[in-house]
Amino acid sequence: MMQLGKLLLFPICLSFLTACGIKPDERVYGTWTEISTGETVEFRQDKTLRWFGLDGTFEFRKSTNWASCMGMSGCPSGQVSIEVDGQSFRASYYSSRFNDDPDSWYLSFRSFSAMPYDVTIAGRTAGGFQLYREGTVTSPMTIPGFSKVEGGLTDLFPQPYRMRKYDGELLATMGSTLHRFNAQTQTWSDTGVESWSMTLASDVIITNDQYSLDYGHTWSDLPFLAGFSHEGEKVARGTKIYQTTRVDEGGDPVSRQTWRIDLGLPSPTWEMMGEEPTSDYDGRQIIALDSSLAMIRWGMLIPENTLLIQRSDDEGASWSAFNTDCVGYPQPHSDGFFCGGADDTLLWYNMNTDVWTSFDLAVFDVLNSTGVLPDALYIHRDEKVLKMGQDGSEEVMVDYSGSQRRPGVFIFDDEIWLSCFTIWRKAL
Repeated sequence: MMQLGKLLLFPICLSFLTACGIKPDERVYGTWTEISTGETVEFRQDKTLRWFGLDGTFEFRKSTNWASCMGMSGCPSGQVSIEVDGQSFRASYYSSRFNDDPDSWYLSFRSFSAMPYDVTIAGRTAGGFQLYREGTVTSPMTIPGFSKVEGGLTDLFPQPYRMRKYDGELLATMGSTLHRFNAQTQTWSDTGVESWSMTLASDVIITNDQYSLDYGHTWSDLPFLAGFSHEGEKVARGTKIYQTTRVDEGGDPVSRQTWRIDLGLPSPTWEMMGEEPTSDYDGRQIIALDSSLAMIRWGMLIPENTLLIQRSDDEGASWSAFNTDCVGYPQPHSDGFFCGGADDTLLWYNMNTDVWTSFDLAVFDVLNSTGVLPDALYIHRDEKVLKMGQDGSEEVMVDYSGSQRRPGVFIFDDEIWLSCFTIWRKAL
């Protein structure tokens, strides 16, 4: 019945658009600020507009974004139709959200036909951005010790998802492509290589179908592992890539295999390292530990609702149960892995010393990315990023108070990078 209701709602919104509302919400009026640039947007009572220093006009309209009516957020109360700098686009508003927070408004841009729309502002583009009512935030925002690094970028609000350094050269995935940073000119360049499935490992960069051994300058085709149900993501240990697969017969799982390919060889090919019988569909994921350490993989066993962690000392030829108190999946660090324990504890395991250390921390506060040094715990607390030593010592690495959001953090030996509305850098 719920699906039928949505189907009936679609032609109603599309043909009449009456369900999506038209009544202007006067809370749209006034001056709003974009926190990272300090630029303002002013919606005036006479329907004129001041937009990042440019004059324009706007009108309240019925929403054309019928797809929102079918989603969990529901129909927008209306849209503002904006004309400025030769561009025409729309942004929705929700009166219910203004009720909850009248001083915050996220503008997501749409064309008249409700398709996503990229607005050009001072030569850079944005599909939407966050506004705050003027006077409610400090704008433009600053992060102590950090400076913006935006040169060469085409997005107004760039957001790196992954970062890694290779011989001192910084690479980052932003948008849908891989970007390279020039430290001399302090500018970014877009390599044009799609990064949706990209892994920035220590010795190799891989995608679903390509790999690079020279930091993304040249690429080779990655041989396809055919004929199996792939489980989890490919994992690099040095130049060797590992993948777990499941073999089904008659629709039932019969075995699980571990495969390896060494991309450092002249003609790399996949080879099966080991096979074991299985009767479950629950996937296994190898984690990216240093190649000097034993291999660890994990899986969540659905019927039992338990976490399985296994260890291999022979590159996947065989696996044995690794008993731990982990209740959250393992994540790598330089000497082993850490995981979430019971009652908001974090468990840190050193594989070289076979020693467990317990921290009174919630695991969701821990930074975990390819751009964070794996030598210690880095956590969020009170709008700060802290480095925690094994002895319990703490060091403040980043203070992002007043930024209105938790940033993406990338920590290297000589510098820290942040993703917070835009890109920030601080030398260490």
